[in-house]
Amino acid sequence: MVSIPSTGHPFTRVSTCHPTHKRARAVLSIPKHLRLFLTAMRLALLGSLALFVAAAAALPVVETNAQRLARGLPPLPPVARALEERKDHRESLLMISYGILG
Repeated sequence: MVSIPSTGHPFTRVSTCHPTHKRARAVLSIPKHLRLFLTAMRLALLGSLALFVAAAAALPVVETNAQRLARGLPPLPPVARALEERKDHRESLLMISYGILG
């Protein structure tokens, strides 16, 4: 049997491929708790990646009225984007400018 010196790494063990082979190889021997942790991290990464892809696929597609008209569809109505507070503020400014408010 051939004697092989240790590599010095704490997780390395020396094993042979087959008992009749003269050449030995160093195999990284990871403790069970680290293997379980790495497996859990791998699954967490794959799960979060799957959720990210699903969320990106579920985003609504924003189409313009030009695209709708090119396909023969009617245009969409305008979207009111002003906040209620801004509307109230503008109304009060108009009332002040017309002399309705004080």
